[in-house]
This record gives sequence, structure tokens and C-alpha cells, in this order.
Amino acid sequence: MILLYILSLTVPLNTFERESGVRLKGENLYLSGGFRGGYVVYRIKVPEGAVKFRMGLKMKNLSGSSLGIYLKNWGKMRSTNLPPRITKIDSSFFLWEATDMEEWYSSRPEYLYLKQGESFKFVKDGYIEVLFYAGGGIFKRGRFLIREINVDFSRIPDTLYKLIKSDTLLGIDGERIYAEAFFRYPSGRNDAQRRALALRGARIIGEKRIQDVFRKAGLPVPENFEVLSADYRDDGVIVKVSAFLTF
Repeated sequence: MILLYILSLTVPLNTFERESGVRLKGENLYLSGGFRGGYVVYRIKVPEGAVKFRMGLKMKNLSGSSLGIYLKNWGKMRSTNLPPRITKIDSSFFLWEATDMEEWYSSRPEYLYLKQGESFKFVKDGYIEVLFYAGGGIFKRGRFLIREINVDFSRIPDTLYKLIKSDTLLGIDGERIYAEAFFRYPSGRNDAQRRALALRGARIIGEKRIQDVFRKAGLPVPENFEVLSADYRDDGVIVKVSAFLTF
């Protein structure tokens, strides 16, 4: 069962945050690489409950060059091979794709998760940042007339999202919902038995938390769960149990 649904947005071309080599031409945006490379950065609001997104672009390629599409990453991973022009702007941008096609849709992958562990976090304070880059040079430079930018956000239902956000022991990571749970070591057992029983007890509590929030939202309850992590402490174990939002 697919719980996610799509919200499509068109980005107004005149709402860019930063730019170099850009000017508006009627309802379109002209981007030129110049000698050093040109760019334009858009800061796009992410709707509540979104877990992943894809992009589309319509343009007229005036030079036959490739347009680079970069995303700002607030995670720990950093790019190692960026054009010098972008490095000077912000080295946390990552190349998503490059295209010379006049109608482009993201495909590597089609959808990107807004958060992927600690390495990739493409959203901060409710926004993503997208940078379009035109290469520069003396004899050949990128020149593009951008006509339309579209973003499709894949979201979970509002009722489920609000319930998850209201519980500090629940969270979302990619297409997974996860729950944290604690269980004390039972007495009168050896160490291996105590750890095994505590792990089982914590997992049951975590699974029940996830099942309960789906029931409260009036949605089908997932049946397949996975323990993502287990932290064995002096008095018990804390686990993180997860289930997919699509099942």
C-alpha cells in the first residue's frame, strides 16, 4: 500500500536568492556562464510531511553546453570535485545531474530523500536550495534560457505527520517511520538472557508505538518491522524500531 502522495510546485523564476550572469527576459530567465561561470540559486519551501522530491526543467539551450543542477547538503558529506566558481560560493553543494536537453526530469535517482542518515540532509529550516550552473570560458560558455522549474514533493498524510511530530519518540528517516523504546534488564537471568529478553521487550514496545500511531491516523497498520539500532546500557537497552511508510 502506498501512503505517500504528490504535491507539485512551480518555482517562480524571479524568486532566486543569489545569482551571477543572470537576467530576466520577459517570463523567462537568461543564464550565461561568462568568463568564470554563471549560476542562480533558488531557495524552495518544503511542504510539511514531505519525505522525498524530484525536479523538472524546461529551457532553451543556446550554446549546446550542459547545465549543472546542484543541491545544497547540510549533512556531513562534502563534494570533492566542484567547479571553482561553485566552491567559492558554497562547497556544500552536490551535483545531482547535468543536462543539455531542453526538457529535463531528474532520473539519477528520480526522487531524492530529503534526509539520508547523517551524510545527506537536503532540507534545513523547511527549505531546499538548488543551484543551476553554466560553465564559463573565452571561446565557449554556457547560455540557457530557463522557462520553467517544477518540483514534485512526495508527502505522507497530514494526520499521520502531525501525530509523528507530536511524539518525541517517533521520527521519519527517508521512507521509514521509526520509534525509540527502552526496556529494563529482567532480574534472575544470566547476562546473555537478560540482554536478549530486554531486546525483545524493547522491540515489542517500539512496534506497538508505530502501530498505535497508524491506528490513530485511521490508516492500515504495517506488519514488517526492523531493529535499526540497539544501545545496551547499564540498566537496560534502547532500540530504534522502523517500518516503511509504503508497504
